[in-house]
Amino acid sequence: MKKLLPTLVLFATGSLCLSAKNYTLDVATTSISLRGGSAQGVFYGLQSLRQLIVAGRGTK
Repeated sequence: MKKLLPTLVLFATGSLCLSAKNYTLDVATTSISLRGGSAQGVFYGLQSLRQLIVAGRGTK
């Protein structure tokens, strides 16, 4: 059986709901969605995602 890899979707938008430095990060079994109010928000979100990945190493 072929193993599915997670999908990463990034959005950098001038959203009315998100200020420039804010982001939303949704992690599911098969996908990761990151939305930022600007490129800066996406950058901060990527840093949080990186921290989650490092923290999750060694766990099943």
